Amino acid sequence: MTKKLIVLGRACMLFILMINASCNKDDELALNNSNFITSVKLTSGGFTKDFEVKDNQVNGVVPSTIDDFDIALTITISDKATITPDPKTITSIKNPINFTVTAENGEKRNYVVDIKRELSSENIIESIKLTSADFTKDFEIKDNEVNGVVPYTIDDLDITLVITISDKATITPDPSTITSIKEPVNFMVTAENGEKKNYVVDIKRELSPENTIVSFQIKTALFEANTDIDNETGTINQTVLPNTVLTSIETIAVISDRATISPDPKTISDYTNPVLYTVTAENGESKEYRVALQLMNEDFSVQCDIRNATKWFGGDDRVIPDYPEIGPRNVGTGQTINLKKDTYPTKFGFFLRDPFRSDLTNIIYSGDFEIKLNIRNADGRIEKSISTIVSGPFNGGWIDFDLSSLNIFLKKGKAYNFTWYLVDGERLGVSSGSSGNANSDSGVCGAIGWAGESREKDNTSLEDWGVWFDHPWHFNFRLEGKQ
Repeated sequence: MTKKLIVLGRACMLFILMINASCNKDDELALNNSNFITSVKLTSGGFTKDFEVKDNQVNGVVPSTIDDFDIALTITISDKATITPDPKTITSIKNPINFTVTAENGEKRNYVVDIKRELSSENIIESIKLTSADFTKDFEIKDNEVNGVVPYTIDDLDITLVITISDKATITPDPSTITSIKEPVNFMVTAENGEKKNYVVDIKRELSPENTIVSFQIKTALFEANTDIDNETGTINQTVLPNTVLTSIETIAVISDRATISPDPKTISDYTNPVLYTVTAENGESKEYRVALQLMNEDFSVQCDIRNATKWFGGDDRVIPDYPEIGPRNVGTGQTINLKKDTYPTKFGFFLRDPFRSDLTNIIYSGDFEIKLNIRNADGRIEKSISTIVSGPFNGGWIDFDLSSLNIFLKKGKAYNFTWYLVDGERLGVSSGSSGNANSDSGVCGAIGWAGESREKDNTSLEDWGVWFDHPWHFNFRLEGKQ
């Protein structure tokens, strides 16, 4: 009895093992083999569309207005299947996309998603702006034409066009290459789908009404002068040096931009009699100018001789350790001269109160000495120079320069700085006193006085404008010539 039970137990155990083996094999056969894409949805901005899946293909078209580089795909697939690449990573439909769907049991299926954006047919110029220097203007577009006018003051050969066109369209020529509106410009706008539209941009600059002589310069063998121009009356009256040859005059005329002048000033050299010029503006309006030159023939002289103050002039031989600013040095004097008429100076003089003497030894210097005069412009640049030798002994008084050989032309209303100094003053170590008026003065005598100091140890010279400074006194001088 016991033996039978054992055999039966073994039989039951074998039966149980067979049942378990059968159950494991059924589990393997139950893995999902589905690997389908069941739906595809595309979203871009506010646009959404579902696409049909057919024969492992997804084909379709979306409007041209969407951005095919900014899309989102929502794809559903079979239960327990996977898909690569992840649809969430897809942001563009510029090219077809290959997806692989893998079933739970490992079986794979390939899908091609080929959704195209329609090519845009838009080919219009939306806006156009012209810029030239500080000027900017927007223009209306009408019937494929852009017409308009800009002020005559702009440079129509130096403009910039900024043109906006339909999205995804192109334009030729490139607006950035256009720098002139002298002639109309033809633009071709091509849509993404190839459709073309022609535009004509015809922007004109107004014709300039300006017709003035801006400057008129006279050049001779003796001098040069910029004339005064009365544009209200159209007259140019200019006095010239007394010995000027009026039949050999060269002129340089600058006129309004885009205007013309007749006759050409380059062809006229004889100004014995007044010459008439006609300046014609770009718009055709003309203006006449009368140019008359007159030789200076009026005698002129001025003497500023109020003497109530004296300034150091010449070399300083004192050496005072506690006052290194004293000597050795050379001290010069100057005076600004501003005349009411054009002047041809023939003589200039200044006044020294005393003989030259050594301040250290008190010995009077009785030898010859040299004085140099520099005639400077308002900025201190030397325009003319002359020196004179004074024979000793000198007891003080006027020292004059003959200026007739310099052919100087002093322009009315223009400041000139006359500066003078003792040549080699620091080496000679002798000084005198520049006389002047310490009180207020008026007219030509009341202009700015100057003082200058140079030192050999500083490597400076009284030729250098940087060593000169304005002085509160008005120094004595006299001037003669023609006006």
